[in-house]
Amino acid sequence: HFECLQLCVGNMSYYDQCLTRLLQLIFNECDAFRALKRFIFECDNPRRLLYMPMETVEQTSLKLLTLPTLYLETLLFISPALSQLRTLKVHRLCTDSVEAVSSAEFVLGDCVRLDAHFDYHLPFEGIEVLLKKLPNLLCLKVTCDYVLFDGRRWEKILSENCPHLRRCEIVFSFQYQFHHQPLLSAWPDNFSTAFWLERNLHVQHEEPIGHSVIRFSINRD
Repeated sequence: HFECLQLCVGNMSYYDQCLTRLLQLIFNECDAFRALKRFIFECDNPRRLLYMPMETVEQTSLKLLTLPTLYLETLLFISPALSQLRTLKVHRLCTDSVEAVSSAEFVLGDCVRLDAHFDYHLPFEGIEVLLKKLPNLLCLKVTCDYVLFDGRRWEKILSENCPHLRRCEIVFSFQYQFHHQPLLSAWPDNFSTAFWLERNLHVQHEEPIGHSVIRFSINRD
């Protein structure tokens, strides 16, 4: 019985039988990995979706979980096995149906750190559904496309769903060339409300390379 498993692959097939069997042993037949606390699974090809066996999941001892590209629906499906999870990282998260996601019932109350790259097609509604399931986040790092460059929407989502958040980083970058990068003059209209100014907001805006970062931190006693 070991506590950490790290798997790095250059590519993966959607129906890889060996990978499917490994995931079954971790999430569906937990006796084989009863002591596993850290599972890090990375794939160099971000276009390859992770297939998870749609079988009844069993409770795991995982505290840290890193996954490659997968559907938000898949993440929600395995969530009942992750009640002890503290840190979640997803290299790319996408969705087919926000309506289907919103109907899923789970709360990961122990999870305090989320690091996720949101696919261009994942809308604000999908992000809000995910954050509602993680009510006790302390640290949040998000990478997303400029299509989500809307400070008022982020303010609403974070203020309503992340009451304990202490550190936040949102990285805007180009995933598709459908939108122009906002000019530096557009930032005051999006991130200048009291919500942002009270949180030690720091802005890094690099127009030539299509990359912008907003960060804030809150000091609490």
